Amino acid sequence: MSAHTPGPWTIKEPVKAIGDERMDFAIVAEINGRPRMIAETFWRVGTSLFAPAETNARLIAAAPRMLELLKLAQVRIFMLDGANVEYEAIDALLTDLGVTNK
Repeated sequence: MSAHTPGPWTIKEPVKAIGDERMDFAIVAEINGRPRMIAETFWRVGTSLFAPAETNARLIAAAPRMLELLKLAQVRIFMLDGANVEYEAIDALLTDLGVTNK
């Protein structure tokens, strides 16, 4: 797995919809000094409303910070208790995400 786009990631608010227009949310990162869309959440999927589009966008945008905090938690757990179940669980999650913390 290749490295993810470095954070921070932000959300570009949609233009206010008129009638049945879409209100999709873009997740944006600065790449080479310019804002670039790296993901998008959708207000409508097919014919049904997808109300949590903004919440999903906020969760995605928080991913780089959550990863940073997860790595920090793993180091602190190891410093306090040595290798244990929590440390190994975080290590397995980071491995699943294609990230090393060593």
